[in-house]
Amino acid sequence: MTNMISGGTAFGGVPIGILLLNARYPLMPGNMAHAASFDFPVRYKVVDLPTGWWQDLNEEKYQTFIGAAKELQDEGVRAITTGCGLFVVWQERAAEELDIPICTSPLLMAPMLSKIIGRQKKLGIITAAGRRLKEPHFLDASGIDENMPFVIGELDTCSEFMDCIRFQRKMEMDTVRFQQQVVQIAKDMIDKDPAIGAFLLECSDIPPFAAAISEETGLPVFDFIAMADLMYRALVPRTY
Repeated sequence: MTNMISGGTAFGGVPIGILLLNARYPLMPGNMAHAASFDFPVRYKVVDLPTGWWQDLNEEKYQTFIGAAKELQDEGVRAITTGCGLFVVWQERAAEELDIPICTSPLLMAPMLSKIIGRQKKLGIITAAGRRLKEPHFLDASGIDENMPFVIGELDTCSEFMDCIRFQRKMEMDTVRFQQQVVQIAKDMIDKDPAIGAFLLECSDIPPFAAAISEETGLPVFDFIAMADLMYRALVPRTY
């Protein structure tokens, strides 16, 4: 057998490209912006949008986003994901414009997860958007409708998230405190609504604490890393 390899891209061997916001704060493994989060190579591209970009959507911001995605595509990645779950608002349009798959947010897994746990259970969504997640463009773009039972936990109550990430008021992150606060959000959600059957982490800054949430609650936790792993396995299936 003869293997033929042709050129045409700037690099090879990196199946997953990741679009990140141009934010500067401490990162840890488990964050989408930390390459050690993955056991496969990834290629990053910064989307030059301001903090809180999602509070005022417009065409100029979308063009910035899709421009960065097309750069990754042109550089040779085979699929794209992101570092902000709220990019889901542009999922359908971006998927139509690109020639490769794009999965903008773990929120896209919500309809599937709801079917997995059954409609008698609720999906607990922990989000950086707070109550704004209920605005129609985010839920509709995710495939979430009024028939899907879910509850929302807000990172706005997590001071470490707000100080280090949302407002970037301090550059040293207390990861122990951060984990305690995120786990407490999950536990409070269950105390308020025991029908929660699984958690979905919308924000890419909290997968480092997915294991702690699962250990404390006994429930499955889905996040950006799980989504990226799924995409990678689809692109590079195991040989048995």
